[in-house]
Amino acid sequence: MGSIQASWKWCGVISWDRWVRSVIRGSAIALLPVLSLAACSTPHPTLLDTAEDGLDVKENWLKTDHRKFHHILHYPRGTALHFPGYIVGIEKVDQDDVGGPKLHPDLLNGTDQDDGAEVRRKISRDPKTQLITHVVAYRRNDNDAKRYAVFGDRIKSCVVYSTIPPHGGLEAVTADYLNPSVAPPKTDSAHGIFEYCKEENGRVELPGTASGPFENGWRGVARLRQALVEDLARESGSGGYSHILVFIMGWNTVQAEAVRNFNSMIGHLLDEVEARRLAIKCQDRSKDVDAVCRFKPLFVGVTWPSDWEISPMLPVAPAFVRGISFPNKASDAKEVGMMWLRALLEKTVLPARAAVFQNRSDQPRLMIIGHSFGARAAVAGTLFPPALDMENGLAAELRGSWDFRLGDRLIGLQGAYRIDELFIDPDKPEKGLKEKISKSGLRVFMTTSEFDKAVDTAFWGTYAGQAKAFDKVCAGAGAKAYEPFVGCRLADYWSVSGRTPDRLGYGFQRCTPVSPTRLRKKPSLAEQNGEKKLITFVDASAVINCRAAFTGGGSHSDIYRRESARLLWDLMN
Repeated sequence: MGSIQASWKWCGVISWDRWVRSVIRGSAIALLPVLSLAACSTPHPTLLDTAEDGLDVKENWLKTDHRKFHHILHYPRGTALHFPGYIVGIEKVDQDDVGGPKLHPDLLNGTDQDDGAEVRRKISRDPKTQLITHVVAYRRNDNDAKRYAVFGDRIKSCVVYSTIPPHGGLEAVTADYLNPSVAPPKTDSAHGIFEYCKEENGRVELPGTASGPFENGWRGVARLRQALVEDLARESGSGGYSHILVFIMGWNTVQAEAVRNFNSMIGHLLDEVEARRLAIKCQDRSKDVDAVCRFKPLFVGVTWPSDWEISPMLPVAPAFVRGISFPNKASDAKEVGMMWLRALLEKTVLPARAAVFQNRSDQPRLMIIGHSFGARAAVAGTLFPPALDMENGLAAELRGSWDFRLGDRLIGLQGAYRIDELFIDPDKPEKGLKEKISKSGLRVFMTTSEFDKAVDTAFWGTYAGQAKAFDKVCAGAGAKAYEPFVGCRLADYWSVSGRTPDRLGYGFQRCTPVSPTRLRKKPSLAEQNGEKKLITFVDASAVINCRAAFTGGGSHSDIYRRESARLLWDLMN
């Protein structure tokens, strides 16, 4: 479990993991007759059964359903983005089945001496590992399809890469599964449960043979890179993409819920931008006006197995299961970040941007945005050494880039990571920020709220989403040590639409009154004007204030309202 698990050693002789397993095993034994009866029934097959069984991503022996982590393959028209973009799906698979790093240690990077050593040791010993299983694109109809379309601007999905093909097998998909002519074919022979994308210049295939499906994940990385290059090049002129948004959600968020959350957050952001465009004249070329008028994001959402469920047949409360999963999923989030999120950034997003835009000032700005454990993954993926060897095997066939431009940002919304992880020495912040912040030019923004109760679960540390983290860095006895690197803001006063102390900037709808002591921490005029520091810490108690329906943890998930979109716009610009 890494550093989090170490905090639990006082629990007794057995480790946290073993204790949890013993509870699960005991419950399973108690219900063995029921499970036996359930196992006797033969479920009706689905179209993806063969491939799911091959990767063991269908269900376990307790009948826990793992298909929720590739939901968009089963429902390509039902669970989908409402705007153009991509979803990258990561799942946990058995290392023996896919030829993971446990069997092939050369797939991992680094030594036992750097920040990532602990995570890499866990990856090499864990019976399961993280794997990119699918990449799905969401695109508008092309010109030919529009001639037949009922709604010409409809967003449709197609699969860029999948290790879960409808015809079964574990090999990487190399041919278009569905590539009909302009008019619909008379027969249904080309039909599948989902469609593969037709790339403009044909598929780019990496040379060489992979050691297994795990290493084939690099083929998914390569195909997404090709798709991004084509997207960026197609619209590189006037009216092209202004931002690339890489978004990853957090704890207890299965894929269908993650897609819903992406639609909520980005949908409100688009509403906010469109409202501002109506209120201004876009021919005026001032900085703020230009940002509004040029805004056009290219979206990449990452989903991962952040939910830990036991079979519904076991008499264990879901809230209890989710609570005890905190250390496990904290560890998984860091793995996801250091493995495949880092690979997506270094081998896909950044090199695709550099390939299309030779002039750095023309490049779309990159926003790496994470919520909760998604913020933890984003921090691990950008500020820690990569867990995978980027220059070995198939990975070596992709030239990487770690070149950030001015304006690129890492945004942690209610982050479930220790603020000390941003510094060289957690006990002595005055020694400075980690080199990957101080030398990359990547600015870090993070929010906190006094009403966030989810991160309070981690009572053994100071997590970014907790109000006590803001107080420690911005108002505590040791705040001076952070002052050279961290700027502190209140959401009440720091906004594009209202910077004066007597006017709130976000048109708040509040569920809970903000503590007077927090509102009294009014920033100075210099802070309101946005002194450029590499880290900006925002107390968003006045915005992240309500409990989002169907969620727990107080206001931890209150980021899907229009007010939050306004705050995100300010953080981005």
